[in-house]
Amino acid sequence: MRRVLVDHANRARRMKRNVDARDLAAEVAGEIPPPMDFDVVALDDALEGLQQLEPRLAQVIELHYFGGLTYDQIAVAVGASTATVHRDIRLARAWLLNEIGGTGPHESSRRARVA
Repeated sequence: MRRVLVDHANRARRMKRNVDARDLAAEVAGEIPPPMDFDVVALDDALEGLQQLEPRLAQVIELHYFGGLTYDQIAVAVGASTATVHRDIRLARAWLLNEIGGTGPHESSRRARVA
C-alpha cells in the first residue's frame, strides 16, 4: 500500500508539471483524485530513515497506517504489548513529523499557550 501511495504522489507531481484544461476538467469531474494535503514522497523518505534507525517503529507505523491493523493486532504481529505499540506509534509519529517538517495537530495550540 505504501508503494501505491508513493507512486500515486509521483504521478501527481508529474501531472502538475503538465496540467492543461482537460486535466483540470478531469480532476473537477472526480476522475483524478484531488492532491494530498501532505507530501507522500517526503513521508516515504522519512520512513526509510526511521527504518534505518529503529526498524520496529517503522514496522508498527506501516502496519497501522498502511496495513490498517489495530494496536492489538500489531502487538501480536511484532511480539510486543499493546501499550508498547501505542508508545512506539506515538514516538514514530513525532519523529516522522519532525523529519518532514510538519507540526502535530496540537502544536499551534501549545505554542499559543507558551507565548
